[in-house]
Amino acid sequence: MQMNNIRVYDPEVKPFGNVQYFCDDKGRDWYENNTSFRKKYVVQYNSHGVVKALVPTEMADRLHPGGTSIAEINTIPKDFSLSQAIWLFDGKKLTSTDFDPSIPTSYRKSQFAKAISAKITPLQDAVDLEIATEEEKKEFAALRKLRVELMRISDDTPVSEVDWKPFIAA
Repeated sequence: MQMNNIRVYDPEVKPFGNVQYFCDDKGRDWYENNTSFRKKYVVQYNSHGVVKALVPTEMADRLHPGGTSIAEINTIPKDFSLSQAIWLFDGKKLTSTDFDPSIPTSYRKSQFAKAISAKITPLQDAVDLEIATEEEKKEFAALRKLRVELMRISDDTPVSEVDWKPFIAA
């Protein structure tokens, strides 16, 4: 079973009293259906597929489902840990990734630009004062080139299509 695009709604009859009610895009009530999952685990993920929670099925009723989708799965990767990596769910399986697709390219670029610029500034001073070592001069040139490469990435480029590794390494 899968419940997609779960949102808050106001049912006519409130069998559970004065609580926040949720339904999925098929109109199924969360409280009436969260015990219908039969596989070993339920995975909660956002519209980008980023996993927000994974719990044993018997704990599904403890999730706050608003703004997410929830599906059931039987197996998880041995190295699965939400505290150690970003995980994506494609509707069938979990995969780890180095990037969060919900963070826009423009934001990533600005964060990397700040970090790279912070490293460039003291090197720029050393170069300007003609006291930079050969190693500092090489690092200065490499960081400036990297910053130019970063700025050439269009803000409209999907985050998954950018190789972020050189910027992470800087």
